[in-house]
Amino acid sequence: MRILCTAVIASVICLFGAGTASARERASCEMTGEWLDGTKVTGNFVFMAEYTIRRGADEFTGRYLNPTNKAQADVKGVQTDGTWVITMKYTGDVNKGQVLKAIGEGLFQGTAITITGTYKRSDAASKVLQEGKFKMTGTCKPV
Repeated sequence: MRILCTAVIASVICLFGAGTASARERASCEMTGEWLDGTKVTGNFVFMAEYTIRRGADEFTGRYLNPTNKAQADVKGVQTDGTWVITMKYTGDVNKGQVLKAIGEGLFQGTAITITGTYKRSDAASKVLQEGKFKMTGTCKPV
């Protein structure tokens, strides 16, 4: 049985299943993470998402909440062969209209997820406002 999860930013729902299975399975993953500028932590984040394992690329959707500045965003992501690509579209008053794209490498071991990578946050006109690194860990449970 292979277990894969995709996430970038806080909580995720993961699916558990055989690599060739056509049935979809789901799990709930509680994720926490940090935004980094070099080695300096610039912020913390959390998010919940529904994760679905599929043949090929796994997908997830969820809701991001930054407990530090109260930013909110819709999260969509995909994981293929350990590479995680996550897009966050900010919807709350903080950073509204901005988009964050995070790309990382991750491992899922049993019920634990670890992902590290880089991100860029852009305004509605695609002007890069911020970039840096992130790291995230999570715990998943089948649903």
